[in-house]
Amino acid sequence: MEFELPIGVIFNLDHTLNCGQLFRWYKKKGWWYGVVEGSVIKVKQVDRKLTFKSSTNIDQSFLKNYFRLDDNLSDILSTINLDPFMNKAINHSTGLRLVRQPVWECLISYICSSFSNIRTIKKRIAKISMEFGKRIIFEGDEYYSFPGPDDLANSDIKKLMNCSLGFRIDSVRSVSQKIVSDKTFLDSLMKMTYEKAWDTLAIGNESGKPLRGVGPKVADCFLLFSLDKLEAFPTDVWVKRVVSSKYSHLFHGGFNRKFSTNSGSNTLSTIDYKIISKTMRNYFGEYAGYAQEYLYFYARDGGLI
Repeated sequence: MEFELPIGVIFNLDHTLNCGQLFRWYKKKGWWYGVVEGSVIKVKQVDRKLTFKSSTNIDQSFLKNYFRLDDNLSDILSTINLDPFMNKAINHSTGLRLVRQPVWECLISYICSSFSNIRTIKKRIAKISMEFGKRIIFEGDEYYSFPGPDDLANSDIKKLMNCSLGFRIDSVRSVSQKIVSDKTFLDSLMKMTYEKAWDTLAIGNESGKPLRGVGPKVADCFLLFSLDKLEAFPTDVWVKRVVSSKYSHLFHGGFNRKFSTNSGSNTLSTIDYKIISKTMRNYFGEYAGYAQEYLYFYARDGGLI
C-alpha cells in the first residue's frame, strides 16, 4: 500500500526513525522494519510518497497517527526557531517528527533505557519481546510483539535476567504490577497537565509513590513520546551539553556556574533537573519537546563540534 503526503506536510522518515526516540526499528535494503502494537510494519519514503506493508491490516490512518502527520510541523518549527543554533538544528533534520508510541511499551522501554546507549537499549527490548511476547512471521522472518503488563507482572526472574535488565528487573516487575492492579492509571496520566503527570511519575503525589525506575528524564521521555505532553524537555548528557554550551545565558549566573558543583559530570539532582526543564520550557514554549529532539539529534550528529 502507499499514499502521498498531504500538501504542506513536511516529513522525513529517516530522521524520524533514526533520531533516538524509538528502539524497535531498523533499516534493511532501503526499507524500515518495526513492530508496533503487535504488527510488523515495513515502510519506505521516496520523495512525498510512503509505501508500506504490514503483518496485519495496518492502513494509512494508523501511520498518519503514529508518525504525527497531523502536527503542523511548519508552525511548530517556526515557533521554536528562536536562535542561530536552533536554526542549524532545524536545517540539519527538517522533517523529523515525534512519534506517538504505544503507551505501555514506551513506559517500559524508557525504564529499560536508564544508563544505557541506544544499541544496548534496542538489544534489551528485543530480548524482552522474544522472551515474553508473541512470535510473528513476516516475509519469512521472525519477529516478536511487545509483552503486556500481565506478561511481565509475575514473570520469572530467571527469564528477566536473560533480558540483560540488571538492576532494572525490580522496576519492570513493580511497574507492571502497578498497571495490572490499577488499570486506569495510564489513562489518568493522559488527562493530567504536564506538571501533575510529571510529579505523579517522578516524585509521587498524595495518592501514591513515584513509579519505581521512573526518574526525571524517564518521566519526560514517556510523557513526550506517548502521552502528547509536547512541552516536556528530556535532559540527558547530550542535551545537557547543548544547554551548557548554547543556552547558558538563560540561567542566572550562567549554566556552568550554577550546576558545576553537582557530583558526577553528567548527573543532575531532581531539583536541578526541574530548573533546567522549566527554563527550557519557558524559552521554547508549548513545543519544547520538539526543540529538544532537534537539538539532541543535531548534537549527536556532531553539531557541537
